[in-house]
Amino acid sequence: MKAAIHHLKSQRSLPLLVFILNVALCATALAHGDLHEQIDALTLQILKGPENAGLYLKRAELFRIHEDWPAAAADYDRAAILAPALPGIEFGRARMLFASGHAGDAEIILAQFLKRNPRHAEGYAVHGRIEMKLGNPLAAADDFAKTLEYSARPDPEIYLERAHALAAAGIGEHGAKAVEVLREGMKLLGNLPTLGLYAIELEAAQKRFDSAITLLDELSSSAQRQEHWLERRGDLLSQAGRRDEAGKSYQAASDAAARLPERIRTTKAMMELQLRLNKKVNESQPAAN
Repeated sequence: MKAAIHHLKSQRSLPLLVFILNVALCATALAHGDLHEQIDALTLQILKGPENAGLYLKRAELFRIHEDWPAAAADYDRAAILAPALPGIEFGRARMLFASGHAGDAEIILAQFLKRNPRHAEGYAVHGRIEMKLGNPLAAADDFAKTLEYSARPDPEIYLERAHALAAAGIGEHGAKAVEVLREGMKLLGNLPTLGLYAIELEAAQKRFDSAITLLDELSSSAQRQEHWLERRGDLLSQAGRRDEAGKSYQAASDAAARLPERIRTTKAMMELQLRLNKKVNESQPAAN
């Protein structure tokens, strides 16, 4: 580690891009090196205790993370021979099969695992992702619901995945439920933009523009920067056919951007935003008679 840091410090005279690439490459090498070191350490332990199924399972998990599928499969097999009832073998094998592109085989193993472990939150999450891959979004939504039910600390990502699954099953039929799921997550975890923005997208897709705008206003109320929120509000109003209100929102966004410090206003992204807003303001003007 010290040698890597010294190497990075010595690169300060290089052009910025080269320096950044060196940092990235060193970080990647260190991460893989750490994984290889863990695998090597477990291999030494296995040589000393070749009948220890737990060691094979630990190494199988490292091989799975490293995407060395044959090595992982061999270690799961060895662990299963030594201790068939050892917790984690089936779950790890299912995750390995799914990650390596064998979703059907993974589903069979994981379904059996969940029958014996009916409250395994992470197991349902993985099973839900497999169902999505297999084209069964409603089954996936049910799995994600069980993940949330059995999780000690619900993950916002699971709310998103459940909502995506419901939307994939048909926005017309399940869109309202998808929004309800996201609202439940926001009520429990706070007004997270990741959840709120997808809820807004779903509301707009169902042409429920008033609900979408209300939710956007809730999300943006505490934001320090308003220009992007106001642009999105204008987009929703424009989609709803309320051009005059949309134009006012675009103008408010432009004014908010113009009040930013010069160092921010003159960035490429902000200049592009102003050009885009100016165009939208003009497009929102009443047509000349």
